[in-house]
Amino acid sequence: MLTTLVKQVNESISDLFLRRRHDDLSLSISIKPNKGEAIRNLETGELRLRESRPTLKVKSLSLSKNKISFAVPMIRFNDVNLAGEGRVLDIEIELPNGTVKLEAIGEHYQRIGKRTSLAEYVVEATIIYINPLEEATYKNYLRYGESSEAANGEKLVFGITER
Repeated sequence: MLTTLVKQVNESISDLFLRRRHDDLSLSISIKPNKGEAIRNLETGELRLRESRPTLKVKSLSLSKNKISFAVPMIRFNDVNLAGEGRVLDIEIELPNGTVKLEAIGEHYQRIGKRTSLAEYVVEATIIYINPLEEATYKNYLRYGESSEAANGEKLVFGITER
């Protein structure tokens, strides 16, 4: 009981020191359909789109515990705005120690570049859901960066060795 309490305190204190990473990671973004845009498969109960879900491949600009930002060549993708409409974005991040899937909502965007034909847009999105099994991988990357693979083994936090 005491060890679980100490482990929870260590995790909550170490979450305070998560840094914002400015890295160039590969992202795959697809847009979740709104109600009425998809149909359910009657046998499995899963949502099935009328068309295949297109995916946008981009690079990340920065990652943090609650936010993610990325650059896109256009603000509209598949006739939907990536930011500002409250649409849920399915984002898959390829980290050095594994792939993390999360859901985010695009909050706002900023245009970069003066010429319309060469302009890019930076979208900042708020993370609303990360699979709990993949959340540890994401947090390890935020803490340790590229060396997170080596840090996955035993670590010493406040004099306690976790296994």
